[in-house]
Formats: sequence, structure tokens, C-alpha cells
Amino acid sequence: MLNDFRLAARSLARTKGLAIAAVVCLALAIGATTTVFSVTSALVLHPVPTPHANGLVIVAEVPPSQPSPYDADMAPANYVDLRARNQSFSDLAAFMDIDANLTGVDEPERVSGFRVTPSYFRVLEARPELGRVFTDDDAHYTASPNVVILSDGL
Repeated sequence: MLNDFRLAARSLARTKGLAIAAVVCLALAIGATTTVFSVTSALVLHPVPTPHANGLVIVAEVPPSQPSPYDADMAPANYVDLRARNQSFSDLAAFMDIDANLTGVDEPERVSGFRVTPSYFRVLEARPELGRVFTDDDAHYTASPNVVILSDGL
């Protein structure tokens, strides 16, 4: 088997253009497969746990230089404008991925979460098991204390 690898390496070294084309094709195929699996996993295998998931739409700004679903984002000011001019959607909410360090008695732990607008839970029709969801007053950093909603998993 080692001889086969040596022979393959020598053959690729002689035809550098073919080797580069093969590597580029493999990279594109792996990237496309990963993207298709990620979208399928998110939409089909792990759908949003909400009663009306088929009515949810994500609106985002995707930079032309990187048209990937992972680069989709929206500037906060654009969200505010979209919300003010909205005539198409029944309600709007914004969210942003965040990572944070959870500290306390034990070792710090890295946790993932979302920073959301108060309308987020209303749009998803989600209710907490305990406590309350965010209010409009919680959206103003200077007027309210820091408020967090924890998942059962945490």
C-alpha cells in the first residue's frame, strides 16, 4: 500500500496542473456537500420547534463577496428600518449568535447563545417553563438590568 502512495505522489508531481485541478474539485465538492447537509439538517432533521414553522422567513443581507448562509447578517439600523416600514410580515424579530464565558463556582465554561430582540419569543410562539420572556423595556441597555433566558440544556 505504501508503494501505491509513492506511485500516486510521483504521478501527481509530474502533472502539477492535474493535481491542482483535482484538489480544487475535491475542495468544491466537499464544500457543496457540507453546505447541502447543513441546510438539510437545519430545515428537515432539526426544524424550529414552533407551531407555525412553515410561516417563518429569515431576511438577511448576504455580502456578494461571500454568498454563504453563514455570512448572512443584517446591520441593526437596517433591522430598525425594516421593522418601521414592514407591510409584509405579521411580526419581525432579530437574533445574533454570541459566545460567552459562564463563570461561577467551578471552572469557566464556554457557552453559545443568541442575543435576541424582545419580539423573538412572540414570533416563535415560545413560552419559558419558568419566569418570563423579554419585555420592550429590556431592550434598552441603560434603562434595564441585564436579563437572560436560560435553556433547559444549560
